[in-house]
Amino acid sequence: MRLKYLITALLITLTAVGAFWLSDGNRMKEDLALWLGEQSGYQVEIEGNLDWQILGGLGLAAQDVRLIGEEDIRVGSISLSANFGNLFQSLDDWQVKTLQINDAQIASGDSNVQISRLLLTDFRPNTMAPFQGSLSMATGAQGAAYPIQVSGMLRYVPESGTQAGALELLNTRVMTEFLEANCAGRITGGSGYQGPTIAEHPEDLVSIPTLYAADTTAQCDIQKMVLGDRPLPVSELKLSLQGGELEAGLTYPTFYQGDLQIDLDLTPEQGTLAWTIDVKGQGIDSSKVFGSDAGPRSWQAIVEVDASISATGNQLPALVSGAKGTGHVTSQSGYMDVSRVKVIISLLSQLAGKSDPTTDWGQRISYRELDATWTMQGQAHELDTKIDNLRWQMSGPIDLLADRLDLRGHISASAPGADDLIRMDPAFYDIPIPIKCAGTLADPGCATDREELTELVAQLFLNAQKRRLQDVIEDAVKDQLPEPLQDAAKSLLNLFKKD
Repeated sequence: MRLKYLITALLITLTAVGAFWLSDGNRMKEDLALWLGEQSGYQVEIEGNLDWQILGGLGLAAQDVRLIGEEDIRVGSISLSANFGNLFQSLDDWQVKTLQINDAQIASGDSNVQISRLLLTDFRPNTMAPFQGSLSMATGAQGAAYPIQVSGMLRYVPESGTQAGALELLNTRVMTEFLEANCAGRITGGSGYQGPTIAEHPEDLVSIPTLYAADTTAQCDIQKMVLGDRPLPVSELKLSLQGGELEAGLTYPTFYQGDLQIDLDLTPEQGTLAWTIDVKGQGIDSSKVFGSDAGPRSWQAIVEVDASISATGNQLPALVSGAKGTGHVTSQSGYMDVSRVKVIISLLSQLAGKSDPTTDWGQRISYRELDATWTMQGQAHELDTKIDNLRWQMSGPIDLLADRLDLRGHISASAPGADDLIRMDPAFYDIPIPIKCAGTLADPGCATDREELTELVAQLFLNAQKRRLQDVIEDAVKDQLPEPLQDAAKSLLNLFKKD
């Protein structure tokens, strides 16, 4: 019995001594900061108070903690409850009951992550543990912060042999104002940026050294994505970040009746970034993509699209000014709004004194085949669209940043086939009718160039009068001159036809 009392007294004494020692956590701040630095690889500074708890399990609470390394991490407050026996061992042996972080800020290059609250419970290596958090992300000095709610399961897999340690995410729900997704992924330590020093700027889209901070693979099922004020169909995102190179693919298995694939490749290159974006789609209903106006849908067809854009730079002006791109859109049969074409042909007919062939046209007509191509070099764009026997050709600058365009070109119609619906006076076939577009992408403001159109009609009128006069003279020569003189008179008339 006396041994029992002795052990009890010893435990009480140790507890009292421990309570006295740990009651002032500041006695151990430097030792704890040093140990945390060894475990994390950061320089750790505990600038605020440090409080310990030993009853009911070991715990601590710290305020104003800073971790300095490749990122600058500041934590407003952190509280930890863990098993006493493993807390001061390697992270690979930790068993954490609860870990809560409040008001943390992670600055890396030009990006900034703010964590309002992060809670992790029942954490131990090789075991899934639940977590939840509220954070926001921003890029650039003036960049808007995007609030994010995240919750799910995570697992820390310790380093083993040649296999690096990894953090795995499973059944992780990500929610923002514009996005809702379920994700899974794996994060391992990156190689770190080892190139020449890069001068980073607030306008940079991506912090290049950050791309080397970790290697990541992830897959997300996106249930909600809003672009502007328009919800997009369900999609799947696959992402791989390895050695600083980012590859991402966004797949829409049911994109407005068809399917769509968007691929992004982002590669660090000589202190900047090389971008490539590829878009491929088929079976897409154009009327569902572009919506409808108050009247009938302006364009309705099942289309295929194939486009590619490449650019180099890390700021929007450089990307836009140096971008190169091509695109191709095709469809077999469809309906299109021809109200603008009707106005052009009707005006042309009136100016030329011809009958208006558009009086029997509806607001939209059917077509058999559409083939459109687009190319860009910086702000210089060219568009060439063929719809049956109708053709638009436009070129000029499009300033995407200022949302302004100024295109010039023409529209023409060739002699129609049996199934072509665009028909007009034969004098107008293969005549380029001048048009111009000056406005925004949403409202390009396309219309006929009336000055050039008037000159065109005047020239057509003069040509018609000249042909009519030549016909009258030829008839007179045939009827009134003796046959031996007719050949000489026709040769003389041919000299005037060469004008």
